[in-house]
Amino acid sequence: MRLYEIIKSARKKSGLTQTQLAHLTGSKKPEKIMDVETGKRIPRDDTVWEIGSILSFPKHKVERCLKLADYHRKHRDELKSDYVIRSVKKRLR
Repeated sequence: MRLYEIIKSARKKSGLTQTQLAHLTGSKKPEKIMDVETGKRIPRDDTVWEIGSILSFPKHKVERCLKLADYHRKHRDELKSDYVIRSVKKRLR
């Protein structure tokens, strides 16, 4: 499971909207959460900890998310092309 899938799934299970989660993280822009949940944006480590805290992630799950975020940063170009492919597929449906 990718980082954006983990965050999106946990947010939905918690019953929060993207706007509410953005507000709880101190952001006034829900687009930031939307970008994280689509894989367009990779959150900073402090943001991963904050989201994990808000969504009641156990420590090991936050650490896994941090490793995924680091992986995504290192492989940004490959993942960006995956994001583009998914976006095109959605538009073609």
